[in-house]
Amino acid sequence: IRAAARHVLAHAKPGDAVWNAEEMLFSRPINHYLGKSGLTLLDQADVPDPSRFPRLWVLYGVRTDAPPVPAGYGSFRMSPFNGVVLFQFAAPEPGATPDVTQHSTRPASSATVPAPR
Repeated sequence: IRAAARHVLAHAKPGDAVWNAEEMLFSRPINHYLGKSGLTLLDQADVPDPSRFPRLWVLYGVRTDAPPVPAGYGSFRMSPFNGVVLFQFAAPEPGATPDVTQHSTRPASSATVPAPR
């Protein structure tokens, strides 16, 4: 988690949020490494709002599939680390046509979805 947190700190922008979507065990390390960063830390019960947080960083345990894209976010970038996978979701730019259908039966992959700029 430390390496993923360093990556977030190196690449996050003002207005970004970090969301602990699934793993309760990640709460303490996320708060330890990112709590004083100035980024908004969202708990599992929080619903990310793309109008408030245009970029959302999410730590997941190691997985073989892409997680569902949070409502209102259109693209993502995935970065694997030892024991965790970091996803960076981005809200669509105003006036842009979404590249991913939110209700698709196929999961989105980083090969088919443009990465955030």
